Amino acid sequence: MREALAGSLNIPAVRLAAELGPAAVLRTLRDLGLRSLDRDADHYGLALALGSGEVELRELAAAYVALARGGESVALRFTTTDPSAAPARVFTPEVAALVTEALADPLARVRGLHGRGPFALAYPVAVKTGTSSGYRDTWTVGYTRERTVAVWLGNADGSPTARLTGASGAGPLFADVMRRTMADVPQRRPLWEPELLVDVEVCPLSGAPVGPACDERVHRKFSKEHVPKDTCAYHVHVRPDRSAPAGLRCDARAPPPPSCSRPSTTSGWP
Repeated sequence: MREALAGSLNIPAVRLAAELGPAAVLRTLRDLGLRSLDRDADHYGLALALGSGEVELRELAAAYVALARGGESVALRFTTTDPSAAPARVFTPEVAALVTEALADPLARVRGLHGRGPFALAYPVAVKTGTSSGYRDTWTVGYTRERTVAVWLGNADGSPTARLTGASGAGPLFADVMRRTMADVPQRRPLWEPELLVDVEVCPLSGAPVGPACDERVHRKFSKEHVPKDTCAYHVHVRPDRSAPAGLRCDARAPPPPSCSRPSTTSGWP
């Protein structure tokens, strides 16, 4: 999930939109301030998860401000005399923290950006890039707790760019603006309150807490209400057994089925 989000993988986004339903996705986007999405859900369909609806740059900035504020949406102000609007909660603080944690992970972006991109800043920043069809629009939006920066780069007449992407086009400008706008922040706050999420050591393949046969492990954040309980069932110890169909049999120390019924996912000898 984190790699799909940070790396802009399309199929997982469409699958999630199908599970939630286009109407629910559209309702949430409107709650975040994307008022330009004024057609019904059937008009946009599942492609709404990929950006099929046109929105304004300031609307996109307001949506990311809500994530930076821990899930609270607030109307943008354009002058110092504009009145401050009351915030409206769209996401719980835990959900906003989980999204932020994924967007701030440089390694999660490697697959989509084919590297770390131009986002090697001296402090954690949550970043999302986007590129429209035909390389006509390149976007980068991101935030710290103190600043949110949204950048669009393209041709004013709508003609294609020279194959620029969100990272190669808007990305460097975003990084420069973020550095400048954070220069006057005397003390930087964490992207989310640490007590909102729990750190769990999990198997990178199954996503479940590591079991005795898992040979690799990573740390992932979970909300307190959704900490996984069962250990990984993908990896089991095996021993050679010529009478077994695959020449391998689950070791007696391995957990009971269904783990032992899946010899193709075994991890090796104990």
